[in-house]
Amino acid sequence: MDINIKEITAENWVDAVKLKVKEDQENFIASNAVSLAQSKFHPFIECHGFYAGEEMVGFSATGKNPEDGEIWIARFMIGEKFQGKGYGKKCSIKLLEFLKERHNCFKIFLDVAPENEIAIKMYESVGFKDTGKIQGKSKVFKLDFE
Repeated sequence: MDINIKEITAENWVDAVKLKVKEDQENFIASNAVSLAQSKFHPFIECHGFYAGEEMVGFSATGKNPEDGEIWIARFMIGEKFQGKGYGKKCSIKLLEFLKERHNCFKIFLDVAPENEIAIKMYESVGFKDTGKIQGKSKVFKLDFE
């Protein structure tokens, strides 16, 4: 399964908005529509779609925190019908490679609801470690490339 990342543009934003997580995951992540709206008011947020062939299978919103320059994965999701097929890990690895190259960074942060055990397991499988910090109600994780 070959995964490509494409910027969300006028040509593919509707596909991004149509991607939904499973109903029992909706409390863990804002909708892609909300993420796209935020990116229009916070220019440091970039939105991308993950593609398997010509089909969008996932979405991310990432950015460089303007206060401290740290790179964050603000949102990461795989569409409901693509979950459980290995796309989460493949897309996350592709995103990490993309962010490392784009920002020439050595660490990446994300936060995740403590109840979202499936996401935590997947993030840990690609190298993220729990920092012990809490942001809002979410646990903060960090990946060091060094």
